[in-house]
Amino acid sequence: MRAILLGALCACSLGVGPVHTATAATTRTPSVPSPVPAMSRAFASATRYRLAVSSGALAGAPALQTTAIVVGRGTATRIYAIVVAMAKGKTVHGEEYVAGSKVCRRLGTTGRFSCATSSSDAATMARGFDPARLLVRPGVAVTFTPVVAKTVAGQRCDGDSAVSRFTTGETSRSLFYVAHGSRLPCELDGTIRVTTSETDHSGKRTKVQTAALSMVWSRFGDPSLTIPPIATS
Repeated sequence: MRAILLGALCACSLGVGPVHTATAATTRTPSVPSPVPAMSRAFASATRYRLAVSSGALAGAPALQTTAIVVGRGTATRIYAIVVAMAKGKTVHGEEYVAGSKVCRRLGTTGRFSCATSSSDAATMARGFDPARLLVRPGVAVTFTPVVAKTVAGQRCDGDSAVSRFTTGETSRSLFYVAHGSRLPCELDGTIRVTTSETDHSGKRTKVQTAALSMVWSRFGDPSLTIPPIATS
């Protein structure tokens, strides 16, 4: 089973791929500010929320349906996720819990978790759930154009179409929604891209694979959103 969310998301790219900084060139038409900086600042203060991710099968990995609960911030961050993987007509259920650098997993929904130390930690993973890291990347131009607002998980969300232009000349489009008042992320719909190099009788060639990706954030600050007890071996 793939790692919780960062392995599934940040090893690929949505629109412009994973980001290490939010200083890439972004524009919006008509000429109003990009929605990304305000959203990223609001998201950095979030201490409790739910994230639902749906991603298609890609590069030999199964399609995933993931529901994660994130509680805390910084070194106090904890993440609990239920993952459903689907491939070749089979469905596998699993759960994952991350606190600090401790990662606990189990297949199925019963029994004890098996734990180990990870090279990453919960705070780093949670920062990767910031949609800015998928929307904006240095050296890639992103243009935002307002689209019709919609309701996501009971809240009004302003929408933008984000068009990313790669140095190769390719373009990629995604839809991005943020809450009208708080500017917290609501939904991101786009395409995961994985680029690989293959060699055949005609020589080396580049292959680009794509799969649909949808992310929905909800229940920010909801005190009833808690992580269940984790029984370890």
